Amino acid sequence: MAFSFFGMRFIEESISDPIENTSGAICSLLAVVVLGETIAAGSAIAIVVIVIGILGIGFLDNTGDTDRKKKLGKKMAIIAFAMPFCYAIIDAIGSLLDIYFLDIETSPLSNITEATIEDVANTSYELTFFICAVVLLIFMKIKGVKFELPTQRDKILAGVCETAGQFTYVYAMSGDGAIAAPIISSVCVVSLILSRIVLKEKLTKLQYFFLFLVIAGILALAVIEGE
Repeated sequence: MAFSFFGMRFIEESISDPIENTSGAICSLLAVVVLGETIAAGSAIAIVVIVIGILGIGFLDNTGDTDRKKKLGKKMAIIAFAMPFCYAIIDAIGSLLDIYFLDIETSPLSNITEATIEDVANTSYELTFFICAVVLLIFMKIKGVKFELPTQRDKILAGVCETAGQFTYVYAMSGDGAIAAPIISSVCVVSLILSRIVLKEKLTKLQYFFLFLVIAGILALAVIEGE
């Protein structure tokens, strides 16, 4: 999430979110390589479509009116565009570990049953978030950053929504994680629509074309893996 938040300052949400949500495709590939799972030929084609879409977005990001190098400088443009990829890779690795640990048949956790594994996973997640919060509060205190809880209502609402989503995510991943991961990634469709309506983001027709390629690949992967 730190990578995602950093990148949001320099790159449109319409671009970053679809890239971040390719973590489902990356997770599927990792499941094949690491866990020995198999994917259908259609899934492989969908992943190729996603890659083509990302390459197109990357090319257009540094050409014409959307040339981020001119706006941010070459180094910062590369860093900004790399942030959603860093998120996607880390999230894919995390999803792969979720598949491994939340599958009763493969999980190395002891004394865990189907009735308790979701509670264990959610407790682990929330403890991780709590530890991160404490570390960040200490860091802000050292840096002298003022933090007044009553003025953070929007962030509190975002935190509540994120937590609710996390519970839903764990419930889904405790089932068939290899199928759930790419389906969860289809959230980028909603994000793209909201970015256009709420954030008033406007991209070129070619950018939208390659974004739709990425989204189409993600949705196709979800459908194929869900069969």
